[in-house]
Amino acid sequence: MPVGAGALDARGVHQFGEDDTQGLASDLHNIGQVSISTQFGVDRTRMTAIETRATVLETQRTCRRRTTGTLASSGSYAALTLSTAVVGSKFTHATGVFTCQEAGTYLITFSASFAANATGLRGLRLLGSAALGERATPLATGVSASVVTSMTVTWLVVLAVNDTITTQGIQNSGSALTVLGEIMLERIV
Repeated sequence: MPVGAGALDARGVHQFGEDDTQGLASDLHNIGQVSISTQFGVDRTRMTAIETRATVLETQRTCRRRTTGTLASSGSYAALTLSTAVVGSKFTHATGVFTCQEAGTYLITFSASFAANATGLRGLRLLGSAALGERATPLATGVSASVVTSMTVTWLVVLAVNDTITTQGIQNSGSALTVLGEIMLERIV
């Protein structure tokens, strides 16, 4: 039996209609009742707010990736230049240097894997502009001829407009090594 606006059925039981804000059968039975279409509207508003927030969060992320590259064997830190694919607009990039375009607190994660080689040491560093300092991994000395050396450095840092972050690596295997790297700079505040 289709139910329009709330009504009593043949047995005298109140059937709620979609446009009922509160049924008529008893105040106790109907406390807190809202119509289905009203609840759908409320739920849709909540979902829109969640989707909007997710979009805002996604645009706050800047990510650059490097599929492959090489790092010379020097025993000194050198810039690790990542590819030019950028998501977002919070940073500009040139030869391993990221320049902040919007002040805020950022979580920076820099990861790299060095090709397998049993000689020397490996390390990563995020070098900030003058007042920021640096964050580095401990130097890996137990490297292997059959397993890549992977490491990650993270930094929670407050950046001003035009502060810079440089991605650097170090290795002294005796020859250039292939490196696969990724950096994510995510504004969290």
